[in-house]
Amino acid sequence: MPKKRPAPRKPKPGSDLFSRSMSFWFEAGQMMLGSGEVITRRMDMLGRSMRGEAPFDLAEISRMWHEKFVAGISLAFTLNQSALGALPVFFPTLKGATDASAILESQLQGLTSALRPYRKAVEANRKRLRGK
Repeated sequence: MPKKRPAPRKPKPGSDLFSRSMSFWFEAGQMMLGSGEVITRRMDMLGRSMRGEAPFDLAEISRMWHEKFVAGISLAFTLNQSALGALPVFFPTLKGATDASAILESQLQGLTSALRPYRKAVEANRKRLRGK
């Protein structure tokens, strides 16, 4: 006779908030490492061009400035839509603590959304610049 499995427990609200926030920071770190590689490759390309070792890559320079502009505007709109400024300082009641978890949840979603376009652009640039 097969053993009965216990019913799966419902996770408490915010119980995986820590693991998802750690995942966010890991992804942010990966993006920062990728950004460092992209910056290094672009600076090397510009340096070689300035020394006359290679022609100027105007398409890459234009792409770089356009990406910075678009990323900045995207970030401003995303942060404006999130609840980054909504974290209260004190939580006098248990309900307040529960609401704080919901606020943190909302902030994590906002930050993840804000990071997404940067992460995609960095990864695309890394792949493209490795071939140059």
